[in-house]
Amino acid sequence: MKRSISVILALVFFITTYAQSTIYTNDMDFVLGDVKQAFIQNKITTQEQAQNLIKGLKNLGVNGIRVPIFAQGLDPNKPMFDYFFNLAVAEGFPVFANPAQSSGGQRIACGILNGDLSPVKDDSEKTNVLINRIKAFAAEYPCKWINPFNEDGAPDGAWSASQMDLIFSSLKGNVNGAELIGPCVWGIPASINVFKNTTVANDITIATTHNLGFNHEDWAEFMALAKAKDMPVWDSEVNHTDKYNTGTRLEVALASGVDGLVMYNIWNTVDLSNGAISNGGKELMSLYLKSMPELTPNYQVDEGAWIQSSTALANAGSTLKLAPLPNDGAWRWSGPNGFSATTREITLAGMASQHSGKYVASYTSPEGEVNHLVMTVGLSCSPSPSITPYYQIDGVSWIGGSSVNIDEGSSLKLGPSSSSVVTWAWMGPDGYTSNSREITVSDILVSEEGQYRVTGIDGSGCGTIVDYSVAVNDVEVPFPDPDARYYIDCPTWGVRLGANGGQDAFTTSTSVTDYSVQWTVKESSAAGYYFIDCIGAVANPRIRTDQTAYADMDSRSSTGSWARWSLTQGPGNTFYLTTEDSFLPRLQINSSGEARMVAATTVDNTVQFTFTNIDKGLVGTTPTSIYQPAETSEFIFPGIINSPGMQLKPINYVENISTYRLDVYDIQGKHLFTSYQMDNGWSPNGHERGIYIYTLNYAGADNQLNRISGKCYCDVY
Repeated sequence: MKRSISVILALVFFITTYAQSTIYTNDMDFVLGDVKQAFIQNKITTQEQAQNLIKGLKNLGVNGIRVPIFAQGLDPNKPMFDYFFNLAVAEGFPVFANPAQSSGGQRIACGILNGDLSPVKDDSEKTNVLINRIKAFAAEYPCKWINPFNEDGAPDGAWSASQMDLIFSSLKGNVNGAELIGPCVWGIPASINVFKNTTVANDITIATTHNLGFNHEDWAEFMALAKAKDMPVWDSEVNHTDKYNTGTRLEVALASGVDGLVMYNIWNTVDLSNGAISNGGKELMSLYLKSMPELTPNYQVDEGAWIQSSTALANAGSTLKLAPLPNDGAWRWSGPNGFSATTREITLAGMASQHSGKYVASYTSPEGEVNHLVMTVGLSCSPSPSITPYYQIDGVSWIGGSSVNIDEGSSLKLGPSSSSVVTWAWMGPDGYTSNSREITVSDILVSEEGQYRVTGIDGSGCGTIVDYSVAVNDVEVPFPDPDARYYIDCPTWGVRLGANGGQDAFTTSTSVTDYSVQWTVKESSAAGYYFIDCIGAVANPRIRTDQTAYADMDSRSSTGSWARWSLTQGPGNTFYLTTEDSFLPRLQINSSGEARMVAATTVDNTVQFTFTNIDKGLVGTTPTSIYQPAETSEFIFPGIINSPGMQLKPINYVENISTYRLDVYDIQGKHLFTSYQMDNGWSPNGHERGIYIYTLNYAGADNQLNRISGKCYCDVY
């Protein structure tokens, strides 16, 4: 079982009344993924990398891409850019293009990519160079949006106001159908200046600005100028940086209510070998994708106690109430035999077989956020459907019984058997749900132990509940565990060791948990010494010394005495880290928070480090469960199908899938569709508007079976 991540769940969206919500915070129309630096720096050198970048952009949930425009003949790798551009268009991404690098329009006019700029102000020849290059680019690369500037400054800086007017007016209607947007100059004050002192606003359809100077207070004025022209507003180059402790540019843009974002350099959160997203990318997703409110199922039989469960059995003739939480917001229900309601609490009086089945509750919060809950209802009958519980550990033989004792890290399958049950519903720890008969919990953690309840309902509406009791044994592995990942902290200064691919180790806050601060500790060829590698620093992941006072980072090919470390127990739960080399061998964090090397005789608290296993907690203390991000991407499905020809199938690509089966059901549980290929989806044409249930069974390269399920709203007849 791969646990769903909240930022992934945020991709489910819904239609209420006649207004469609988007998947984005504040109902933004567009969030674009920026890949400009990937091509400026020639980081995409193979078709496989280009394909994986597209996969990653899909996994990030963006719905557009920003690419660079180079001066004529200066594209570092035109064949690869062409391949990527055509691939992006084929995959349905609208493209926004503007000049490469800061002062980008000026660079195109001067015919350079890097290096010193020459003047362009009121130079008609260079003005024409820029205009003609933008036209030529648009003719070769059909775009949705285009702009001739990138951080070029306010009017009468590099360009005069009259030049800006001429450039935009000359391009309007002459860029192969693209919308002209802008001004995309450096900072909000400069963009305000453009609006006030040029006629550019007459030629563009979207008002775009960078906020590079952290001029948060100027958003209101810029947006007012744009709204006066009835134009949407984008932050056209935003990241999650908080330079002056006044809020990150992304947080402030969202708080200001922009209509779109260009996520600067988000391409570098994509693993180009497989399209997976780093924790940094997932953090960005958690901000620009809508969250979904948590729903709690509740039911009551004959005015008895309320029971928190998504499955309910009641005697024939009894009264069953379903009343999920929260209390606020709007609720809408659909259920068996055409049942519908628009209240949070529903009552099923005189329980009979026609009441049995799945009841789908659709919830909209006061803020417009949407989620869905499926509650399974059945009759308590005598005799009830016969269900025999079975389980399997690590692929060995099936064992009869519902009491399971399993070691942490093992794979558990729960597979009850019945000849009469037609509908299954599971609920378990940490909000786990499934509609499959057999479920799998891969690499089980202590936090996943507890009760797994399965409800089976037969064709006559009668149900049976079986509870599995799963106990997970914590398996102690001597430190260091070569398969574990660790945070390495200096408690004296309250900092965490990290790496960013450069040659120097750095430290950061202990609240940082992404891959840049996760380390493996594995034995070297020298007894008692270990290699310490950062999993997030692809270029230079291995920490070592270069025989100076600086802690150095190098590739994994660095295996000599400079890169081998001993771990010596210090006071309490701390360790000293010492290289095999004799010159300044011991790692230290100085009072400035810098990683340095000192003599082996240094034993003060600046050279004491703790190791925290990200699964089990601080080394040397009682193990505790700490969330570990999934290493593989989850499948993401649309939450709504609202146009003919659109299919219910994954909107992203997941690497290395060995088996795949997608099943689609209506809300009555009727099976409608099966597919064994990611590209083959269900078309809802001919079916009624409403909610449909899907289940996906798939296995990765490890052949461990995973199951996910979800809901999709169909708005196509």
